[in-house]
Amino acid sequence: MVEVTHNAQCHGSILSIGHGKKYLFIMDNQYNLTLLNNTTLGSVTNVALKKAKRPLQNFSKAMAVDDNNNFIYALTNVSKVFQYKITKKVECISDKKWHEKNIGAVTIDLTGTYCASGGDDGKVHLYDYFSGSWLTSFDFRPDYISKLTFSKDGKFLLSGAYDRKVFAYNLQNYETIAEFAVSGVPEDSLFFDENKKIATVTREKTLEIYSLESEETIYNKEIFKDWPTVAITDESQRYLIVGTKSNLLYLFDLDTLTLIEEISLSIAGVSSLKITTNSLLVGGVDGNLLKIDLFSHCEIFETSLKLKKYDEADKLFAKNVFLYLSKEMELFHKGWVEVLEIAKTLLSANKLSQAQELVNPFTLKNPKYEAEFTALLKNAKEIKELLFYVRHKKFKQAYALVDEYPILLELQPYQQLEAHWFSALSKARALIASGSSDNKLKALDYLKNFNDIETKKKLISLLFTNQKIFEKTQELVKKKEFVAYFQIVESYPFLKEVDLYQKTITLSNSLYDRALTLEQSNKFDKAKQVYELVAPFPHLQKLTRAKLISIDNYLQFKQLVKDGNIQAAYKKAEGDSYILNSELFQSLLVKFNDEYTKAQEIAETGKPSFVLTDLQIYFGIKFWNEKTKNIMRSAYIKEMLLASSESSLINWEKTLSEYIALFGKDTLLTQLFKDNDSMPKSILNDIDDNPNTKEEINYSKYLESVVTYMNPDDENKEVAEDI
Repeated sequence: MVEVTHNAQCHGSILSIGHGKKYLFIMDNQYNLTLLNNTTLGSVTNVALKKAKRPLQNFSKAMAVDDNNNFIYALTNVSKVFQYKITKKVECISDKKWHEKNIGAVTIDLTGTYCASGGDDGKVHLYDYFSGSWLTSFDFRPDYISKLTFSKDGKFLLSGAYDRKVFAYNLQNYETIAEFAVSGVPEDSLFFDENKKIATVTREKTLEIYSLESEETIYNKEIFKDWPTVAITDESQRYLIVGTKSNLLYLFDLDTLTLIEEISLSIAGVSSLKITTNSLLVGGVDGNLLKIDLFSHCEIFETSLKLKKYDEADKLFAKNVFLYLSKEMELFHKGWVEVLEIAKTLLSANKLSQAQELVNPFTLKNPKYEAEFTALLKNAKEIKELLFYVRHKKFKQAYALVDEYPILLELQPYQQLEAHWFSALSKARALIASGSSDNKLKALDYLKNFNDIETKKKLISLLFTNQKIFEKTQELVKKKEFVAYFQIVESYPFLKEVDLYQKTITLSNSLYDRALTLEQSNKFDKAKQVYELVAPFPHLQKLTRAKLISIDNYLQFKQLVKDGNIQAAYKKAEGDSYILNSELFQSLLVKFNDEYTKAQEIAETGKPSFVLTDLQIYFGIKFWNEKTKNIMRSAYIKEMLLASSESSLINWEKTLSEYIALFGKDTLLTQLFKDNDSMPKSILNDIDDNPNTKEEINYSKYLESVVTYMNPDDENKEVAEDI
């Protein structure tokens, strides 16, 4: 089933596994960081981290370690996040206290940009990967945060909570892009399919898949015997591996939405999973670490597939089910296409047992392939009948059978049947075109086998009375005047039954593929020309019109960027996935991030006016609303902190009122006053919060400075009031 090559025993439940160049970094619930040899899992060293009075839960999500010698964790009953970097020693980067209650989930972005924490206070905070400095907080949740996960490219963050909801955030602009309910408390969530879908495992033993494109749950099924605890995907993001509270591991195909295998391990319960280059690392609640060879028997598997010995290849799955994750599976999938066609031929020849034996290596393991073959198998008798009718030119019975069993349309006997028809039709048309009455009689003779077929009878009649129409359509197709051609086809539907129509459809598909290639090469003008040529084809009208609109919008966006009208360019891009996914828009993001990074350095000096000047062009752009709001918030907080050294000279009531009017009593403000005794907490408590801080803030509402100093009149007034 699987091949465990090595194992190691750690001190406590293994909560997170990092894979460095030389070592594995293992974090357990007893607050140990253990370094193991990458290859042998031999112990190298153990570091006892700062401990709480009691260990973390066996399946806690409050520890995370990455592959670049960084780790983050939280202590039980302490609202602090500890972030460390491992160099020659274990160095603490940050130990900030941003949460008001216990922290239940932490995570690190594998691209080296962010880390995040979620607490029992319902808050999710995002931090800088290197400095540990706070970047933003996401919308308050009414329940404990149960799990946090970054997308593999570091562009998005998922947050699951005990309220049975999952939120998705865009880290490019800090916007919430999705919120959806699941059947139980989410134990783990992750992005796949190029961040278009989200897979979630819940305590109700369900796997649920949400589509960001259609904004709906597309799969929800209870497939686990035990409470799932952790989930990961392979490099291709096609396969999902799920661990549970027991010793069971599950392998699931996200493409076909089918469970491949339930795997039993010699482990008490799965608390963590990690895929390395060739291995799957499984961490257990008993401290047992298993190293599984993902690609054992892979060379034999590849050889069997290349030699088309599919039965031998199939037997190897019993030895290593993770061969599904190998690149050689592409040969397996291609093999099915070939095998299915051969099976159709065998079924047509009434060789049922041979067809079944041929497809078994595929259908026994793949429910999708099994369903395809079963559909054919149900009509084995009809396939045999169709082949008999075609061979003996009993076309009336053949077409009647196809009408009753549409699945026969996919088979070779039907293609042979249609070939007979098109051949007879083509010869008859050529004879009729000559105008000779003798040739018309010959034409009738060619078509005699089809005269009794209801779907062909009318066409044969029209062939003799509408010869000019046939000639006209041929002429239009030659001239590529497809609009006029399809107008005639619309008026005379019988034209869809002739080979010219089929050839025209094939041509249109080829042209559409050519247009796609041009578009992907950024040759938009040429792509538009081809799409416009294809637009009249009925089956491609919707697609081509959408493409032409997208290209036109993109070219307008491109011109706005070229003209330096950045605000209008972003406005044009709003909600347009075509523009948002373009290289040009991505280059705008890079430019903004460069300028934003510089502005962050200025914000750290406590000079909001300079930040306003540097980022002026971006204020008022909806896409960047959260980020511009965030950096001004940071600049004002730093300004207040620097000014607190002369606290008695500051009009704190006005200063705080100005800040709260913009941002409310947010985490940064409350934390600032907690950490600094010189700041008047009573004044902060007396000012009412602003509940409308989610609204977009216009550039004109921002102040060059939020700190207001008292003037002499204010001081005299206060003295008089004291007297």
